[in-house]
Amino acid sequence: TLLALFASGFGFVLAGPETSLCGAAVSDLVAAHPDTQGDVSATAFSLVNGIGAFGPLVQGSVAVIVVGAWGWGGLFWVLAGLCILSAAMLLPVAREEAPRGGGAGLG
Repeated sequence: TLLALFASGFGFVLAGPETSLCGAAVSDLVAAHPDTQGDVSATAFSLVNGIGAFGPLVQGSVAVIVVGAWGWGGLFWVLAGLCILSAAMLLPVAREEAPRGGGAGLG
């Protein structure tokens, strides 16, 4: 029972803030879009969380395939590459959101 209590605690600490932050970010994006009609925040939030749930579904199989092909070092290189790809995909948004005319912006 102690293990179940710890697992529940970890789930609460990880899933709670992730869901809250995801919901806030999606609501901000939907509110900022000029063509939004009605309240589509719930639909957008569900879509984002649904896509986000896909990773844990396939991570075990993908990790086994990568480790079998290239070893543990290869798995960490794949993860590093995915992190770099994610950062590169966010760079245009960061440049657009950066403050203009001074400050520590990217643009």
